Amino acid sequence: SVLDPNVEVDFYHWNEIKKAMNDQTHFQISLPEDMVITFERKEVLITKKLTEPVVPYEYTMKLGERINVKEAFMNFSCEVFDKRIYKIKKDDRRYEIFDYDKLRFPLVVRNRRAGDLFQPMGMPGKKKLKDFLIDRKVPSRDKVYLPLILSGGKIVWVFGLGIAGDASVTDRTKKFLKISSFEQPRSFAS
Repeated sequence: SVLDPNVEVDFYHWNEIKKAMNDQTHFQISLPEDMVITFERKEVLITKKLTEPVVPYEYTMKLGERINVKEAFMNFSCEVFDKRIYKIKKDDRRYEIFDYDKLRFPLVVRNRRAGDLFQPMGMPGKKKLKDFLIDRKVPSRDKVYLPLILSGGKIVWVFGLGIAGDASVTDRTKKFLKISSFEQPRSFAS
């Protein structure tokens, strides 16, 4: 964001910013005109304060339908395949492939809730979603509306960041589900 030229940042504000940058790895300082400066993971952001509370969203995703998740500026769809399908590029975060028989329908797309747990592929146990996002260095501003795909109340895909081990494809998988996202004007992964 660009700092409004009418916002008067005085010596006190600059001194606080300088002091915080020397002493802390994360800070937030209020500026005049409802502006805020945030320093997080070596990135300085000057933005308008969030004056409205975060709105929880939740959508039901059915096979063959495209849903619009307006809060995340994305559309999602899912389709089933009887033959094995592969990701063309392993680092393409716009879609994932799951074992269809391990999922419960309908799937749900929503943003995070307090206490969410996630078991990433390759990990033996569940982890707090909050800690998973911190480990993956997702900026706070992106965590708010980050889409999560749930099956039977369990997170199976943290969009762009990882799938759950108990929903992943194995050698025994007979049916494959591809969940795709479209039109991503902003990235949730760092």
